[in-house]
Amino acid sequence: MPNPFINGKSRIGIVGKYIASDDTYLSVIEALKHAALHVKIQLEVVWIEATQLEAETEIISNNSALKTSKSTWDLLKSVNGILVPGGFGKRGINGKIEAINYSRVNNIPFLGICLGMQLSVVEFCKNVLKLPLATSQEFEDDLVLDLKPISSMDELNLAHASNGTLSVGEEILSPNTDIELSSRSVHVVVTMSEFTSSDKGGTMRLGGWNTMIHDKNSLAYRIYNSCKFQSFTTLCTETGEEIYTIRERHRHRYEINPEFVPLMEKNGMKFVGKDVDVSKNEILELPSHPFFIAAQYHPEFTSRPMSPNPLFYGLILASIGKIKHNEALYEFI
Repeated sequence: MPNPFINGKSRIGIVGKYIASDDTYLSVIEALKHAALHVKIQLEVVWIEATQLEAETEIISNNSALKTSKSTWDLLKSVNGILVPGGFGKRGINGKIEAINYSRVNNIPFLGICLGMQLSVVEFCKNVLKLPLATSQEFEDDLVLDLKPISSMDELNLAHASNGTLSVGEEILSPNTDIELSSRSVHVVVTMSEFTSSDKGGTMRLGGWNTMIHDKNSLAYRIYNSCKFQSFTTLCTETGEEIYTIRERHRHRYEINPEFVPLMEKNGMKFVGKDVDVSKNEILELPSHPFFIAAQYHPEFTSRPMSPNPLFYGLILASIGKIKHNEALYEFI
């Protein structure tokens, strides 16, 4: 007999590399459950091993590995929403980027958390800005590189000039632009400015920090405001305005490279949440997408059974078609 309290079902794919045990992403799972309970739907968590998404894009001689990859891709294509959680290290990174690309291109609801946000930027720079070697400094800190990585727009433009091409700031606006930067990586995610890449101990941004959401037309603002999430206003040090502000918990060592933010925004990615000094980008979204949002902080840590975190609530709503999207305007059905 159907349960009158259940309004449907949603399959959410968690793309990670520690999927052997639910405990690894326990807080994320609980936050999804809180949101599903609030919406009154049945939740099915689908575990997707990130490394197995990489195999289909590589040359593989092992048929069993290829079959495993196809099976994992079939799983990814069966879900109603995709979540890439936090993490560290290089293993599985390309698979997570593939999952983000699939979500972006196919309009699948997406939520990125911490590393998931950083990889959203890497994917966007690789495939939209045509920077094939876009990456995070985290993945190269321990490598001996033949050539110095590019970490600023000036360096990127200089590299293009040396190749006889136009300034990337002008040329990259066309998605069909072919950019030849085959030997130097581009650091679109870097160590936070207050630390150096050689420092490890005591160099993480930890605990509760304030995030200002300055765009009231943004998806982030609509979700947080509609959920009556605890908020307040903060005086922006840059503009002197009172800005809608939330407080979320952080745990990260790297940040989006601010050098490339204007270029990304010019090409469709919006950074709608910033710290109170307007120096760190903490929420991004794609206005052209039905639901694509990512946060540098960990929203799962502020989710409660009777008060789900707005980002998880939004993902669940989007996964069952309850967020109407029209020309960057979002309406909750």
